[in-house]
Amino acid sequence: MISQYKLLVVMIVAALSGCQGDENTTLESGNDNIYVPIVKGEVTLPSLHVGTTARGTYEYFDPNVQPRKEATSLYVWRDQYLAEVSKEREIKLDYEHLGNSLSFCVTPIAQGDKNTVGQETCSKEVEVNEPLADKPTAVDVVIDGNAIITVGDTLKGTYSYLHVDDLAQGATELRWKADGAEITGKSSALIELTATETEGKDIAFCVTPITAVTGNNPAIKGDEVCSDITAKVLPLVGVAPVVKDVSIDGSPFVHAGLMGIYQYSDADGDLESNSQYIWKRDTNVIPYQTEKTYKVTSDDLNTTISFCVMPKAATGLPNSGSETCFSMDKVIEEIVENPPTAENVIISVDGGIATVGKELQGTFTYTQDQNAVRGIADIQWKRGDTIIKECEDNESDCLTYVVTDTDLTNENIIFSVTPKTLYETSGVLTPSSAILASGLKLSGKLEYNAEITATGFGDFQDLSAIEWRINTSTQDGPLGDTDPGSRTSILEANGASSYRIGVVGDSKNDLDWNHSELVDARNFIGKNLDVCVNDYCINASDSQVTGGMYVTGSIDNKRTIEPVRVIEYKKYSYHRPLTAFEVQNKTLGDLPTYKHIITLNGIEWAAYDHEDLSNKDVLNVCRKLDKGQWHLPATWFTSNKGYTINKFDADGNNPPIDGNNSLSTLGAIMHDDRDELSNTYGWPVSKLSPYGSASMLDSNKNFRVLSFNEILKEKAKSYVIENKVPRIVSCINNQ
Repeated sequence: MISQYKLLVVMIVAALSGCQGDENTTLESGNDNIYVPIVKGEVTLPSLHVGTTARGTYEYFDPNVQPRKEATSLYVWRDQYLAEVSKEREIKLDYEHLGNSLSFCVTPIAQGDKNTVGQETCSKEVEVNEPLADKPTAVDVVIDGNAIITVGDTLKGTYSYLHVDDLAQGATELRWKADGAEITGKSSALIELTATETEGKDIAFCVTPITAVTGNNPAIKGDEVCSDITAKVLPLVGVAPVVKDVSIDGSPFVHAGLMGIYQYSDADGDLESNSQYIWKRDTNVIPYQTEKTYKVTSDDLNTTISFCVMPKAATGLPNSGSETCFSMDKVIEEIVENPPTAENVIISVDGGIATVGKELQGTFTYTQDQNAVRGIADIQWKRGDTIIKECEDNESDCLTYVVTDTDLTNENIIFSVTPKTLYETSGVLTPSSAILASGLKLSGKLEYNAEITATGFGDFQDLSAIEWRINTSTQDGPLGDTDPGSRTSILEANGASSYRIGVVGDSKNDLDWNHSELVDARNFIGKNLDVCVNDYCINASDSQVTGGMYVTGSIDNKRTIEPVRVIEYKKYSYHRPLTAFEVQNKTLGDLPTYKHIITLNGIEWAAYDHEDLSNKDVLNVCRKLDKGQWHLPATWFTSNKGYTINKFDADGNNPPIDGNNSLSTLGAIMHDDRDELSNTYGWPVSKLSPYGSASMLDSNKNFRVLSFNEILKEKAKSYVIENKVPRIVSCINNQ
């Protein structure tokens, strides 16, 4: 199960081994009530059965010197899909729970006002089984009636109800099935066979016996029992379907559209199904014309067109009627008319500027000097010499075009029309005036201390009014960035076509950082970047910039500014830890599901258990990250004092074994004993976010962790922690 760790929680850490053979170190214990309450031992469940009330069992424990009593702890029942089922201590189990696996979770809460909320602990999943009581049975389930059955017959189902303890019968369920599928709405012992539901199908009568509810005894549902199936239901023999009032709607001219019309009827009430349509030229069938509509061609000139229907019924016998035809009273002629013209061909756009995402509207006026009826015009949209859309003006959205990033080329967009009469006499292709797509394209990386460049198009080619907007007033990531209106201009970047994200300035690392500065990496990480010219803005996540990170709470799941993704230091590369959202959505690889969440700077970071060799989640974060080029770092580099340097060597983990070029050496440039994130890199450096390691102390089979909160000999401090402490993960590339 997944647990939450907040900054206010002081983690219980014991038996810490020093780095590289230094003396063992113990974290300070602090004042009273520095520990949160815990669940002692396991949370357990009894066997689960429908009809019973289940209660989770746990032992509350407060590890402080003066233990506090339990307040109102939080409970939740979850199914195997982690969906919440109940938030009560007890749960009444019924048939909707049958077959599901449930777990019971408790978050211990102590009395008082400091460190009162503990970690959620859950039981193992337990499957909900059938009721403990004996189930009723249905016997002698049969259908009364003739062996040969026909549409219109009424069938009766009968059965006997039995229970070993003579429990009374309750709301027993009855149903009828045709070819094994339940017939909707048929829940009594009688059924009248209809053509649409049963013709040509075998019939079964089924019973699910149910006991009556008595006192505290729930209704107990037995197994469904069905009768033997009947022979196939025979169709009702009546009269054939017929058609009448056959006609053709349309004019006898080349290019005219014709539609066949008729009325279907069946004296037995059988519904129509797949009647056959035939079009004829004089007395000859026109090949492949089997729809109700037909468009006259030049091949039909001087011939008579006929429309014929052979009616078909879905049920009953006979199910096919006689062919009935209608012939037009005039032969097909060819119309001679002057070509039409398209006037006032115009592109318009709301607001007058064709920015990305806006809809362009094309309009024109059809004219023809003989008042010929307007037909279907050919429409063409072009960007420069490229045709971007071709269609006919009767098609949906043909007269509109939505501007996309692809149109940001400073090439003209033109809307053109070829008008036609009803009988397809064509006019000339007539273009509109031109319009330019307007917008911004961004390139670069959405990453702290990385540069992004803007290029303007159309009305925004002049970038003198550009603004780069970030909400730098808070240090809680997406939590302080829910209102786009709160994003303010980075004044020093206004009017510049490029912007380097952040305020690193002359500081090369955390050692150089002046903590009196009011703004640092914490004000940027997890925030959105908007780039604006006048009233037009684009979010960097919606552009072609690379990088950025997904965080829980970001509006519309936008990519936000990420910490420096890869730190290049000395000989190797180091990848930043991942957020819970990135792991969940697998944006950086098929990564193992996090087991804990550590919330720092308003950002939920993915954390994992790593107590023994059997759990390889921490390893697999690195091996599955970005196509497997990363490795889990070592934090011990000599074979003495009972350590295994790389416990995952057999699993393909191949970090550098070099204490002078390792993750721990980043402590020389990135560390902090007061802030949650690095001031210059944006990486987690809190005491609550130790980093995982491939190095193990053989005597107790515990893996080391690395802390950037404390520094030893200009390196991040390395420990062996015997308590269960979640790890975040950084990976190393040894190439």
